[in-house]
Amino acid sequence: MNVNARKPIPKNPAPNKLPHAPIPPGSGININPTFRPTPNISSLTNKIIAAIPDAIVAVDLEQLIIAINPAFTKLWGYSFGEVKGKSIRILFEKNERQTSHDPLLWTAAGEAGDENLFSRVYRRKDGTLFRGETNGSPIKDYHGNIIGYLGITRMDQFHQMRTLLQTNDALLTLTFEKATDPIVWIDPTTGFISNCNQAMAQLLKTGKDEIIGKRQMTLFSKSRQSDLEELLEKPIGSPSMESEIINSVGEKIPVRISASVFMFHKQTTIQCICHDLSIIKKAEQAITEANSTLEKKIRERTAELEKTNIALNILIKKGDESRKELAGEILDDIRELIDPYLHKLDRTDLSQSQRKYLQTISKTLDELSSPFIRAISTAIRQLTPTETKVAALIMQGKKSKDIADEINISPWTVDVHRRNIRKKCGFTNNRVNLRSALTSLMK
Repeated sequence: MNVNARKPIPKNPAPNKLPHAPIPPGSGININPTFRPTPNISSLTNKIIAAIPDAIVAVDLEQLIIAINPAFTKLWGYSFGEVKGKSIRILFEKNERQTSHDPLLWTAAGEAGDENLFSRVYRRKDGTLFRGETNGSPIKDYHGNIIGYLGITRMDQFHQMRTLLQTNDALLTLTFEKATDPIVWIDPTTGFISNCNQAMAQLLKTGKDEIIGKRQMTLFSKSRQSDLEELLEKPIGSPSMESEIINSVGEKIPVRISASVFMFHKQTTIQCICHDLSIIKKAEQAITEANSTLEKKIRERTAELEKTNIALNILIKKGDESRKELAGEILDDIRELIDPYLHKLDRTDLSQSQRKYLQTISKTLDELSSPFIRAISTAIRQLTPTETKVAALIMQGKKSKDIADEINISPWTVDVHRRNIRKKCGFTNNRVNLRSALTSLMK
């Protein structure tokens, strides 16, 4: 068998064209628009190329771009229409183009008959740079002739990680500097302050250079240094605590401190965030003082009211005594002025009914002027005159029938008056003897 024999040439070959399935414009390789494979193969090829996560670019022998995949657009930012027919050199950083390792390296790789992996700095459409690893290889036709070159590029993993770390460090530094709460970073191995933000410098009324490099304990009074020691012994999972720090002029500032551990530039760092409690403490003190002042005023006002209440009770008592005296004087005057006329009237020729009325008037005046009746009316002010008479007779030990005959009412009416007297005097227990209860009120 002749190993050097030429390969059979297929019918109607497409010279100098790639036997790849066409890919939709702007997203895939479309070097040979005249090549028409079966629909299933074309669809599958397009899907495979579109799914490859690495950026793919194909160039012809003149280093002009003839195809890309979607990952290329995502990495460089160019659409197929923006790079079609342009030199591959537009993808490289300017200084890279001036080195001996320019895009012609793909040509060299192809001429050597093998693949070549190299790392270069590339420039995106927006001007940003990135380092990528590119695998270059030649594209050959059915006869083995090189008709172009294919480059598969991905971001350099080490460079990508370093860029990410640099970005994270930059964000951390920006957040650290712009934080409104004072923050210090402490080296746990030495106990020295490795960094602080501007808020901490303002709180301590000094410059950052005066804080960085000092021992952490210099921020605290000797009586409160144990607070920080306790917090730094277990910064992870420990609750925040209240303490005091001292500024450059010797003022004690109440703060709430929370600590955490993180890695910065491969070094373990303890971050202490100090939330200034000065405003809160002043507000609490103002509230305490206001409450104290209010309680003092309440006590003073209560004492004044007690004095006023005592004075009012004295006045009421004197008023009651004066009213009793006045009532007695009035009744005495009435008896003195009216009794003579009643006696004269009694000696005149009166009818039986008139004499009965006269007796009733005389008896009523006797009752009203009685000290006993006055005492009842004073002790139980809400009783009516008739109820007062009934109460007086009850206290004398008289039964309902006797009371009814004496004041000329029915026994049923006497029972009604008894119930009213109990209700007005607060005798809710019917088993309590009414006479005894009324007697207790008179004592």
